[in-house]
Amino acid sequence: GTELCPSIGGIGDYAIELGIVMPKFCDAGSYDIEVNTENKNFILNNNIATFIIEPKSVSVIWSGKTFTYNGEERIPSASCVENIEIEVLGGGVGIGDYLAEVKSKNNNYIIENNTFSYKIEPFYIDLVWDNLEIEFCNKECKPSFSGLPDFADESKFCLTDGAVNVGTYEIECEVFDENFVINNPKQEFRIVSKKINVNWDSDLGLNYCGKEIIPDYELELPNYVTELETAIEGSGVNVGIYTVKIKSLNNNFELINNIVNYEIVACVVDVIWEDAEYIFNGEVQ
Repeated sequence: GTELCPSIGGIGDYAIELGIVMPKFCDAGSYDIEVNTENKNFILNNNIATFIIEPKSVSVIWSGKTFTYNGEERIPSASCVENIEIEVLGGGVGIGDYLAEVKSKNNNYIIENNTFSYKIEPFYIDLVWDNLEIEFCNKECKPSFSGLPDFADESKFCLTDGAVNVGTYEIECEVFDENFVINNPKQEFRIVSKKINVNWDSDLGLNYCGKEIIPDYELELPNYVTELETAIEGSGVNVGIYTVKIKSLNNNFELINNIVNYEIVACVVDVIWEDAEYIFNGEVQ
């Protein structure tokens, strides 16, 4: 900020008589200087020269070597001990290695350490898995998940194939965006049997008929099932009290209210007599 001017040599004791006044400069740059004298006793040779003021070298302090992806531009910051205005360029958004550059907005200064390497790393996600026990519904089932940040595109997070039948399975959430890494991408889940109610007939007293019998019943089947193969345990033939149980032979279904006590009672038989009158003949008739 101090005014500067070049000096002139070779004029010796004539300096005052020449009456030369040198221009002065403050800002960095290259200047062409011409000096003249109004003293007609002198002619100045080589009176034109180039005068250069070099910018002052300064350094900055960088901060922000590593960033985590957040969907926005990330860039390091720089501060200068000199009270000058600077600008940092070279910001990045996605993961990777970058090179930032700082420039002085004042041409009188040049920054020595004007570049800085930095990195943007992936955002790590802990998924929250839900719906890990699903009732059989005759179509593909999958658990659900949450926990994505607001700046994530949900369409880039896809679940692998689910399952249909009862069992224990593992599913994985795949991410098709290199800016994210899932800490817990795999999850176990279960498909459990669909519960079907058994409606028993109110008449639990049955007459003996010489063969296995149980009370009448109906199954409350879902609309995607027309019939269900079942097995019966504990049916009776003879007079007595029995406990009958109906089981589904399809693991995708579980019967509830499927056990009932019932009774087989004796069959009432009417006796019809014939030839009830005989004439005595002295023999057993």
